[in-house]
Amino acid sequence: MIQAFYVLMIVCHLAILIYSFTHITSSSWRIWLLRLLSAGVLLDNATLLLSPQLLGTDLYTFLNRIRFAAHGLVLPFLTLFGLSILKESGIKLASNKIFMALCAIVTLGSLYFGITHDVFNLQLGEKVGMGYTRLADVGGSLPPIGTIVTNLLVMIMGIVLWRKAGWKWLFFGSLFIFVLNAATGAKEFGFMVGNAAEVVFVLSLYMTERWLTKRRA
Repeated sequence: MIQAFYVLMIVCHLAILIYSFTHITSSSWRIWLLRLLSAGVLLDNATLLLSPQLLGTDLYTFLNRIRFAAHGLVLPFLTLFGLSILKESGIKLASNKIFMALCAIVTLGSLYFGITHDVFNLQLGEKVGMGYTRLADVGGSLPPIGTIVTNLLVMIMGIVLWRKAGWKWLFFGSLFIFVLNAATGAKEFGFMVGNAAEVVFVLSLYMTERWLTKRRA
């Protein structure tokens, strides 16, 4: 059943990625950041899908290191994605030097956290949830601070975008994944809920880019 779930997740993310090439005409760097994010999420789900077949092999360990690194190195740049969306929407906050500095600090801080915890200090170990064994980071008790701070800042920018430009889905997408991860992260089934929430979040990012492209046109 769990492997079927990961197949479904892969199909969803693959459909979103294909949609980005067929229905989103943006030429901005943002669309390529999202596609890179999609590639990382696809690798994440594919690696988890193959856990029963590859667990205990060097290949599986390597794939897990890559998926954690992709998360830690790509996700921090969503702060700059949000800032760029605000700027192109004509929202003055995006040109405020203090807010720009805050976005730069959060991006660099989250990137540092990702490099430190998801690359150099990553300690992989077997973890069982819902009867499904996978590799997870077992090296420490710290929450994913970089991810949480990035998510919160994108959520704030989503509120501003909603109030100033009328587009609410960036806020609701970031709120959705934040609430679900916070509510289920410690649960045995939390890893599955997190992967499912990513579909909604990633889709909200693509739809925000599509909205801005159409608005600009």
